[in-house]
Amino acid sequence: MFEYSGAMGTNRRYSDRADRNMALRAAEAAARPRPLGLTPLELDLSNNPVTEGSEAIPVQAWVTWQTQPVLTKAIALQWTPRAVQLEFKDSSGATYRTWVWASAVDRL
Repeated sequence: MFEYSGAMGTNRRYSDRADRNMALRAAEAAARPRPLGLTPLELDLSNNPVTEGSEAIPVQAWVTWQTQPVLTKAIALQWTPRAVQLEFKDSSGATYRTWVWASAVDRL
C-alpha cells in the first residue's frame, strides 16, 4: 500500500525558498506602517454607544499614520457621537479597520 510521509500542502522541492518567502512577507507586514486609531480611553464606549450601520457608508476621512495624516476613501462601519470606525485599503491592497474622530470624516 502507498504511504505518503510528507505533510499536505508542503513543497518538498522548493521548501527552503517557500519558507524564506513566507518569512520575508511576514517581516514586511510587521515593518509596514499602521494607521494610528483612537484609543479605548478616547472612544469611551461606556459613555458613547456604538451604532452599527445596516450597510457600509462611503466616506472620505483623514487617517493618521505613523508618519503623516492621509486623506483616504473608506467605508464607515460603526460610529458613536464622537468617532467613526472605518475600513479601507492602502496602496498595497492591505485592508485596515480603525477608529477616527467623527470631525475627520465626510460622506461621499
